[in-house]
Amino acid sequence: MEVAFKRQQLKIIIFTLVLVELSIQAVEYKFIEFLMINSIKCFCQNNIKIKTTIEKIKISQNKSIVAFQHLLNEFENGSYASNINVTFLVKVQNLFLQHSVNVRNSKGKYEPFLGKGVTDICKFLSQGKGNKFIRGVFDKANVEHLPTSCPVEPGFYFANNNHEFDETKMLSQYVGEVKSMLSLDFGTKINGKMNYFLKLKAYLEAKKVLDEKNNKTGDGIKPTFEKLELTQNSSILDVNYFLNVTEDDYLILSFNVTFFVKLQNLFLQSSINFQNSKGKYEPFVGKGVTDLCKSLNFRKGNKLVRMLFERINDDSKFITSCPVKPGFYYVNNMLFDGQNLITKHIGQTKIMFALDFGSKTNGKMKYFLNLRIYNDFSDRLKWDEERRKHETLKKKN
Repeated sequence: MEVAFKRQQLKIIIFTLVLVELSIQAVEYKFIEFLMINSIKCFCQNNIKIKTTIEKIKISQNKSIVAFQHLLNEFENGSYASNINVTFLVKVQNLFLQHSVNVRNSKGKYEPFLGKGVTDICKFLSQGKGNKFIRGVFDKANVEHLPTSCPVEPGFYFANNNHEFDETKMLSQYVGEVKSMLSLDFGTKINGKMNYFLKLKAYLEAKKVLDEKNNKTGDGIKPTFEKLELTQNSSILDVNYFLNVTEDDYLILSFNVTFFVKLQNLFLQSSINFQNSKGKYEPFVGKGVTDLCKSLNFRKGNKLVRMLFERINDDSKFITSCPVKPGFYYVNNMLFDGQNLITKHIGQTKIMFALDFGSKTNGKMKYFLNLRIYNDFSDRLKWDEERRKHETLKKKN
């Protein structure tokens, strides 16, 4: 089990981050439920080392348009089930979902890690199309008591789900074998205008794992690295890299970069994309922008950003502050080990998912339902130990 988990390392981190956000696509009510329970558990794979706990859910709504209610049940084993209902008081011609994933920083504030993306829910409701993850959610959803097309007529809709969710089968049940692409664009602002000079695209593929014991395809999903594409503005910099995948599927990255000009500031725009039924990559998570200078100068920012800087070892010469001066920089042998990344860096953080449901009127978006789902990522082993202690005390009493 230990070796099997290590084989997923950073590729799992990247891919599961995709899923954490992607569950955001879980819109209409059944999909909200899916997000509440499952998206926050996407870091947890077959060899679970992280326990995700829903701390609280905040709801704000325009009661002249909608009335939303939910009941979330937590079981003793830490899994969740929910019942939700929504009453639309007016006809909604179109339906959109804006979503973002936010990580709490060192000051206790939540900062966007994966930026705001907007999904047109009506397209999926009316056509049942979209990327594989979305189609998987629709296939699993019981739409008997939910809207099936737009416009959404006034009325009472509900979704009851009284069974427990199995987080270890999340990938295989809702995603299956799918291709994804992580896009990273590095840029600088000149006179208030962003100029992207380095663009990276990392392609991943998730395949079902063979259950050797039963000689059949199992429930597990294994993301594998396919290729990395790089485009750069050669008048600003020159980048070279070497990426090695070991027999145990660890990723070892070495790279060097030569800056030819001074950069007053440095930004990173990121997005996560899934391949749709036509073979094209569609954004799952909108483009979020991170100010890298703040992290470089103060070593602050959310844990996931700091995690990347902490991967840089002493045998490196890397940028330490802004402005970035012309010169040669290099990083040697950045080792990405999924188990250590999760338990050491992600395991002690808090994440907030923001979901805003809205409709466009005369081209202007108006959001009428806002959900904020607060989650705590903790060490699974410690959580199990505390649960056993609680059960022992409960039996004694």
